[in-house]
Amino acid sequence: MSLIEKLYPKDDEYVNKIWEQFIFFDPRCQYLGHKFVREALEGKDRSFFVDQIRNSFFPGLADDEVQEEYRKAMNKGIGAINKLCEAHILHPEIFKIDEVEAPLDLFDFIQSARYDWLVARNGKHKPDPKLLFLAYDRVRAVGLGQGIKLLEESPEVINSLKHYVPVVKWFEKNLRCKQVEDWFKERLGLEDQETVDLGDITKAWNTSADVKIYGSDTSPVKLRLKIFDLDNRELRYGSLLMKMYLKGAYPQEIKDHVGVEFIVQNEDDRSRLVNYFQKILKTSGRMEAFKR
Repeated sequence: MSLIEKLYPKDDEYVNKIWEQFIFFDPRCQYLGHKFVREALEGKDRSFFVDQIRNSFFPGLADDEVQEEYRKAMNKGIGAINKLCEAHILHPEIFKIDEVEAPLDLFDFIQSARYDWLVARNGKHKPDPKLLFLAYDRVRAVGLGQGIKLLEESPEVINSLKHYVPVVKWFEKNLRCKQVEDWFKERLGLEDQETVDLGDITKAWNTSADVKIYGSDTSPVKLRLKIFDLDNRELRYGSLLMKMYLKGAYPQEIKDHVGVEFIVQNEDDRSRLVNYFQKILKTSGRMEAFKR
């Protein structure tokens, strides 16, 4: 049984599909065995990897500028993944990646990864795991740089950032003011409000959807901008990267950037409220999915 089969005994087919799309995260380091990588390294084509990055993300920049900007992107991704490891893995040090030091030379960086990968496997019944991890870390770092740049240049993400401040101000004005009931009456047909005693839930509203919704003194709804870290005022890179890799989707295919939560009494009310929203938003295509 291979290492991959040991790590993914049931989901190997699922992860293989993801690795085919995001090859840098395949722990077999298939990227290092690709013909174009081998030929570039063996032919000492030092401009090959820089040109690929420049053509994709940094047209017009000189080699050193391309590599420095990409190094910054790599470290953003590395920082995001390391935080996820610390939060969710029992021994995060196993999977954490060291940040890439300046100056970055992409040719040397990838060449050293391929060298370790070849030596680790060369004629050995059991490959050297330390060398394999060194190679894998470098390949993952390259992939994380790519992921960060894809996110930062995605029209969906750019538009979300562009509209973030006015959207928050709009919701603050309309959801966190004393006239919140009037605002919802206008838009959702909210009628009479009643006081309830359900812990954090203190208010209930009847709606034109024939569904009672529950909330706090300040708001009948919870809003969450999923792509933005409110504390650091920047993109939630870790969350967005995981959406990409787990869904096997590029940023423009990920639409659920904003989350809105309504609390209702039961499943029947949930269905009625969903049907109500689908009716009034049927042709807009602006809601990705409803979840329980």
